[in-house]
Amino acid sequence: MIACFGDSLTYGFGLRPGDKWIDIVRNGGYDINNYGVNGAKIRDIMARIQEGPLPTNVFVMGGTNDFDSGGSVESLVKAYLEIDSYLTSQGVRASFGIPTPTNPAIAEYQNLSNKLSFFHDELLLTFPRNQLIDFFHAFTPYDSNLFFDEIHPNKKGSRKMAEVFLKEWSF
Repeated sequence: MIACFGDSLTYGFGLRPGDKWIDIVRNGGYDINNYGVNGAKIRDIMARIQEGPLPTNVFVMGGTNDFDSGGSVESLVKAYLEIDSYLTSQGVRASFGIPTPTNPAIAEYQNLSNKLSFFHDELLLTFPRNQLIDFFHAFTPYDSNLFFDEIHPNKKGSRKMAEVFLKEWSF
């Protein structure tokens, strides 16, 4: 079983059940559960993980809400490392999602877009590649046809997220 923790990108904000990327993966035969929460920040995600019990495999993705409210890339990388250490100590195999980009052409998202790009680069330097699901790269360059509000993937984008997950999942 795979437990997926995260924010609205994990939850599938704005999409109907069955259209969310985790639902698509589940329909492909994986035993996968969605514990994403709209608006969650990395500390919220960490607290939910620590509530346990946990399955053998955990997927974690967060950061967009933290960056949007002033969080630093360094603090998010550190939080991912703390989550990895905690999960490893519990005998759980952890994998981490690199969030999808935001539209860099929209002025109000330029700072967020830059932080997500830097976060992507730092995670690739910090974690073994087989421990990461790189949604950021898969959605770069940014394609507005895959998003309904410049941040959240639409139905087509959700299908792409499922494809990326299935291609890159290594447990």
